[in-house]
Amino acid sequence: MNSYRSWEDFISPDDRQSTSDDGQTAQRNIAEGEITIRDLLHHPQIPEELRKLLRHHLELEHKLKTLTGAGSADDNDPDAERKKLCYPVFVHTKQTRLEQRRQRRLDERKQLYRKRALEQAIAEKKLEQKRESRRRDIKAEQERKKREQRRYDRMLQQKNDEKQYRERVESSALERRLRAQKIRGLERAIRIRNQQTLEAKQLDEIRTKVLKRIMASRKEEEADFYRRTAALEKLKQKRKEEARFG
Repeated sequence: MNSYRSWEDFISPDDRQSTSDDGQTAQRNIAEGEITIRDLLHHPQIPEELRKLLRHHLELEHKLKTLTGAGSADDNDPDAERKKLCYPVFVHTKQTRLEQRRQRRLDERKQLYRKRALEQAIAEKKLEQKRESRRRDIKAEQERKKREQRRYDRMLQQKNDEKQYRERVESSALERRLRAQKIRGLERAIRIRNQQTLEAKQLDEIRTKVLKRIMASRKEEEADFYRRTAALEKLKQKRKEEARFG
């Protein structure tokens, strides 16, 4: 004996009869051209979403009639408000069951889609976090390399500055040595020139003295010559006089 029971087995015969009667009445009215909202509401081929909209329309229409006083006796029934506040009992049909299954599958698909979308969003977020971490690591590595390059450049610049400073110091020392040698050479040349000048002056003085002595000697010789000549002339004159008076 098969123990499986479908959803149709749980519907009572009265519900089936009421549902079938409403559906037949709605189909008959539609066939005769007399279509009302209630006929559409009880039609078995009406989708559940449209059925909800029709119910909402009837509720709004009932509220409008109640507020304007245009409602029927049934609408003015004091028990009507209590019935409205009661939990509505929905009577399922084959079409509503199929629609319910379709809606459940649709909800399951939406839930599965949301779950997949959430998983994909989480995976993308993790991937983006990994990429961001990788970018931060790359940026940190680049900054580290830049710091090392700047430190290396500073070290090279410092070495170049020290080398240039040593070269300038050595060049200055060489210039000072050359300047000192040049000064010493000039001083030596000046001393030599001064010595030569002094020697030339001394030689001139010696030459002047010699010339003066020579001139004085010549003058003395000339004076002596003149004296001797004068003495001879006097002697000759004297002898002449002696010879004349002798």
